[in-house]
Amino acid sequence: MEIEKIRKNNLDELAYEKIKKLILGGVLKPGEQIVQSQLAKMLGISRTPLRNAITQLEKEYLIKTENGKAYIRNLDEEELIIIYEIRAVLEGIIARYFAKSPDVEWLTEIERKYREAFESGDIRSYRNVDIEFHTGLADRVNIPILREVTNNFWILSICLSKGLLRNPEETIQEHLEIIRALKGKNAAEAERLLVKHIRSSIEKLKEGRDET
Repeated sequence: MEIEKIRKNNLDELAYEKIKKLILGGVLKPGEQIVQSQLAKMLGISRTPLRNAITQLEKEYLIKTENGKAYIRNLDEEELIIIYEIRAVLEGIIARYFAKSPDVEWLTEIERKYREAFESGDIRSYRNVDIEFHTGLADRVNIPILREVTNNFWILSICLSKGLLRNPEETIQEHLEIIRALKGKNAAEAERLLVKHIRSSIEKLKEGRDET
């Protein structure tokens, strides 16, 4: 596994961002143990900023530590369902406010990336666009308290770290419809579509729970 080394000065923050990106991108997988000496070497940093990053990510429910060892947290279906329920409410509100003053240029670029990833059949690219879209909405909504609540609950990070719950064939049209509503400043429709989109994933989680 090749990982680009960190070369800038703020090592704690950069180590945190890099490891979080590895988790969200599925490079570090649920249940996987983090071998700190190996990861520190791959990132080109000492153990201290790595430990600080792990401590922060543990607070965000992405990592857990047991007996001095760190693992990528692997949530059960019931925990995920609850987190997705919270996510549906938060992202619905985000979509409603974002649609009032949408970044159309950014949305157009996201739409292009979704289409290209879908048409190429590249699941990893599609997942990366999905992360960019959902986190980008939260980052761009011009309501500081809403951004703060979303970041403090780390709901998006936990959900997105689980990867794609449904195939792109099921979700591509949903994403395009959400983007269309956002571009058209149709706040109520954007909220409805995004909540419906997330609740469809909740139903998928429930199906998996009921089968076990």
